[in-house]
Amino acid sequence: MIQWFQQSRAESQQIRASLLPESRAKLLRLTVSRVLYSVKAIPFVAAAMLAAMLWVGANVLPLLVWGLAYAVAALSAVRLGQQFDQAQHSLSATQLLETWTPRITRIAAVHGLALSLMVVVIGVPGNHEMDLLAYATTAAILAANASHQTPVFSCFRVFLICTWGPLILLCPLILPTLWLAALPLCVIFLLTMLRHGLQSHLFSVRQVKLEQDSQELATKY
Repeated sequence: MIQWFQQSRAESQQIRASLLPESRAKLLRLTVSRVLYSVKAIPFVAAAMLAAMLWVGANVLPLLVWGLAYAVAALSAVRLGQQFDQAQHSLSATQLLETWTPRITRIAAVHGLALSLMVVVIGVPGNHEMDLLAYATTAAILAANASHQTPVFSCFRVFLICTWGPLILLCPLILPTLWLAALPLCVIFLLTMLRHGLQSHLFSVRQVKLEQDSQELATKY
């Protein structure tokens, strides 16, 4: 597996080095769209979790605060999407990459850390079903982003580590009676998402490279 990662990263670097700024801006556009969409979707996740906690009669105040904070973040994500659309028209591809690549990576990191808090705010003493539900929901969110957030792989990698890393560290505390079985599964899931994310990233850069090459051939002939 290590050899596969090394070969895939080398291929990705080689392809990206041959891409024009305009082509790399297309990859950035896909990632920005997915990160902001992910932020905007979390309030709906919080609402579903809130209903589940009310059903079991748990204290919903921490989750309510977390969900409201994400609702504010979702409104900010809408504004950021508008700013990105404006930047695409006002900036060159190189300027867009220099400005928005680090920006969206920071947003993904904060989003990941905030998302990891779900297992904390949902914690119900003596009820591991809610804890497992939080883990499963977070895993589903990561799996969805592994297919759509990866055109800029560094952004997805940061999001994955900031989201799932704390869950791995908290596993013995959140699941004290299950962590010996759950912890290896969490580590396997992390590695699987990295592999799947890199595969998805390679598909994206290959497609953009093919599109770039076809446009160059069309220009010549």
